[in-house]
Amino acid sequence: MSDMTDTQRKMKKISKSIFSLSTAEKIGSLALIVVVWQALVEIGVGGMKWIPSPLETFAAFIPYLPSEEFARDMSISILRIIAGFVLGVCTGIPLGLFMGWKRHVKYWTFPTFEILRPIPPLAWIPLAVVMFTGIEESIIFIIWTGAFFPIVLNTMLGVTTIPKNLQRACLSLGVNSAQMLKHVIIPGAVPAIITGMVLGMGITWDQLVAAEMLAGGTGVGYQLWYYYIIENFPKVLMFMLLIGGVGYGFSTVIRIIGGRYSKWSI
Repeated sequence: MSDMTDTQRKMKKISKSIFSLSTAEKIGSLALIVVVWQALVEIGVGGMKWIPSPLETFAAFIPYLPSEEFARDMSISILRIIAGFVLGVCTGIPLGLFMGWKRHVKYWTFPTFEILRPIPPLAWIPLAVVMFTGIEESIIFIIWTGAFFPIVLNTMLGVTTIPKNLQRACLSLGVNSAQMLKHVIIPGAVPAIITGMVLGMGITWDQLVAAEMLAGGTGVGYQLWYYYIIENFPKVLMFMLLIGGVGYGFSTVIRIIGGRYSKWSI
């Protein structure tokens, strides 16, 4: 009997992951949440009696998911998220590396960074409107703030966890700054960078509603806000679940890709 091909091995591995116990537990946890949600609505605990039931919420998906409106809203929001997140990665990782590696860079940048980091997304909207002439640039800027700060902070912390003795040993062997950065600092910070990227991706979706309040009728974040204004709560919950589900998918992709580049850290 011939050996399995690479494609067959990959398919077998995927099938095992799909039908594994961990997958069943994850699906079970989601089902449990739906059951608890339904029970709280029926009992009417606190304000839960005013919350749409799972059936009402899932019913809102039926006409929306196959529509052109869904394809337009979701594609626009995803493109904005990708643009803001990529900018956050490209600016956050280098700054975090040097803040963690070089003391003087941290001294000059960390106070300002810590003052800006707690500012909520809604507070950035007036500044974004003034700074940028276009709506899209303002939206991407607000989303960028969601990715930038956690990526910088986690990258910096990742660098500071690299043993100083390792860095001193490299210097004693004649390693220059470029080699130190490439072979010691960046590899040592990779796990923390991945964590920062996962956190940043989650926060960018948090920022989406605030960002798309500027969007003039496009994007799932704007639609969520619009249906809240007109008090269509089944659709509000529908868009909340959409944003949460797609955000979870993006974070999962980052974890998978990051795991391939940090197997040595396990």
